Amino acid sequence: MKSNTLTFLILLFSTLIILFSCSPIKETNSLNNYFEKVTYQIFQNGTFVDGELDQKPEAISGEKEFLITMYRQMNYPAKGREKGIQGTVKIEVIVNEIGKLESSKITKSLGQDFDKEAIKAIHRGFELPFKPAMQNEKPIKVKYQIPIKFKLHG
Repeated sequence: MKSNTLTFLILLFSTLIILFSCSPIKETNSLNNYFEKVTYQIFQNGTFVDGELDQKPEAISGEKEFLITMYRQMNYPAKGREKGIQGTVKIEVIVNEIGKLESSKITKSLGQDFDKEAIKAIHRGFELPFKPAMQNEKPIKVKYQIPIKFKLHG
């Protein structure tokens, strides 16, 4: 058991190092690329609609800390590792007007074990204080998807 945990931690930190240091692009641009494909929907008149934001919701400590917090202590499902399963789980989140995670749901599944780990990761990331999304200088509720990537190394 401890051997599996140690192996996972080594893989996790290797992934983070690759994610943050191996890109020829500056780190902030690399992080922006992680979220650039995200489409935000704003809450208006009781429903979510496409719209422009002045400021997207983000962790006060920054996107890097959000990603590190999110992926920290995430366990790669043992059955998935044995079968060589890799991929991305997408989670739709709703962040309210005070920057709190209001809800989360799987929109692209990789299997139950992966989905559970991805949901735990999202909730762990949103334990950080968040700035809410802003539109017209007012905080606004938004909905968007966050990809959680599972990749085996070596």
